[in-house]
Amino acid sequence: MSPLDYLWEIVQSEAISKFTLPYQVLITLIAVVFFLLYAHNKNIFDKWVKSHHKTLNRVLKIILAILILCLPAFFIVDNFCFPNPPEDRLVVAISPFYLIDEYGQSGSDINTRDEFKERLEAEKDLGIKVIKLDNPIRDNEDARYWGKKVGAHLVVYGETKKKIGNIGEIRYYILQLPSVEVIPSEMPFSEIRAGEGSGLIITEKATFSMITEEPITIIESLTENASSAIYTIGAFENYKKSNFTSAITFFTSAKDYENCSSTLCYIASCYYFNS
Repeated sequence: MSPLDYLWEIVQSEAISKFTLPYQVLITLIAVVFFLLYAHNKNIFDKWVKSHHKTLNRVLKIILAILILCLPAFFIVDNFCFPNPPEDRLVVAISPFYLIDEYGQSGSDINTRDEFKERLEAEKDLGIKVIKLDNPIRDNEDARYWGKKVGAHLVVYGETKKKIGNIGEIRYYILQLPSVEVIPSEMPFSEIRAGEGSGLIITEKATFSMITEEPITIIESLTENASSAIYTIGAFENYKKSNFTSAITFFTSAKDYENCSSTLCYIASCYYFNS
C-alpha cells in the first residue's frame, strides 16, 4: 500500500468522525488537493526528494521533535482545560440521534435533537441552556468527552428506529457529568402510562439511580418522560444548592408530578425551607 492509498483510507474511514463538520471538510479538501498535486507532479516530486535527501531528513527530524513536544501540551489542553458549567443554570448538550430507518439503513436523526431542544427551551422559567452537538455520540466515553468539552451538566444522545407504517421507537440516553451532584441515591419521577388493555390503563413508576455512572435510558415515542427526567435532575440540583424556588419550578415542570408522593414531599420541603 502506497502512502497515498493509506492517506485516502484515513480520509474515508471513521477516524475523522470525531471532528466537527468544518474540520471534516477541511481535512478532506487538504487530502484531495495533496493527492491531486502528487499525482500531477509525481516525477518532479520524486527527483526533488532525491536531490534534497539530507535537508529533508533534518527537517523531518525537527518536525518530529516539535510534534513530540506538542503532544503532551495538546493532551493536557484537550482533557483538562474544559470550561466549567455555570452554577446558576442547567446546561444540556444534545447530539443528533442515530437513525435506523424501516429499510435498515443508518443515518443521523437531527430532527429529534432539534425537537427535544425546542421542548426544553420552551420552559422559559427553568432557564435551561441547550447546546447542539454536530455529530452523533456513540458511547458513554464519547458523551463524557463532548459534555465536558462544551461545559455541560447533562448529555443527551440516543437512537431512533423507524418501522414500516410510520411507527417508531426513540431511545434516549441521559448521562450526568460529575458537575451534577444530587442528594438522594434513587430519584423518582412521574408515573408513566405504559400501555392500555381492556379499557384499563397500566402505569408503572420509573426511578433511576444516581450512584451508577451509566446513563438513564428511556424508550418512548414522545419526549415527555425524557424531559421530565432532566427536569427532575435540575430540581434536585437546585434543592442541593438551597435554590428552593427554582427547585419547585423544576419539580412542577415534570410530567404528572402531582401523582408522585416522593416528589410532592420534596416540593413541600422546598416550601417549608422557603418559609
